[in-house]
Amino acid sequence: MKLNDRIIGILAILGGVLIYVGTLDLREVPGQAIGSAFFPQIVAGIFVLTGAALTVTAVSSPLMRLPSWMWGKGAVSAAGVVAAVLLWLAAVEGLGFLLTTWLMISGLAILLGGRIWTAGAAAAAATVIFHLIFVELLRVPLPRGVLEALLP
Repeated sequence: MKLNDRIIGILAILGGVLIYVGTLDLREVPGQAIGSAFFPQIVAGIFVLTGAALTVTAVSSPLMRLPSWMWGKGAVSAAGVVAAVLLWLAAVEGLGFLLTTWLMISGLAILLGGRIWTAGAAAAAATVIFHLIFVELLRVPLPRGVLEALLP
């Protein structure tokens, strides 16, 4: 998605104003000519000036333009990824981490053009690696399900 420079310029001005307002409560450093708010205020001024330049020099064009991948097969793939993540979140408590993650990865691989057996094998390997990383290395408790009940 491409936003028009006017929108980005307005956001930069707003960000600069918010940065400046945030520096008003910073304390002065005793014995120093430059306080702790000096450099953040310079950054705020640069944001405002850059935003103003973008807003003034932006040519009239559509405010937003969608890229070509958001049409056709690309849109289906993008929607599939979002749907897969939402389905994973809904199913992980009931099915457990191993089965849900394998289903998600293999389903996405097939959706994106992979072969069934290759997708299943790659998903199994990735799922086991993710499980080992999270459970053994990071000590993150993952939802247990049907397959996890078989593990010690």
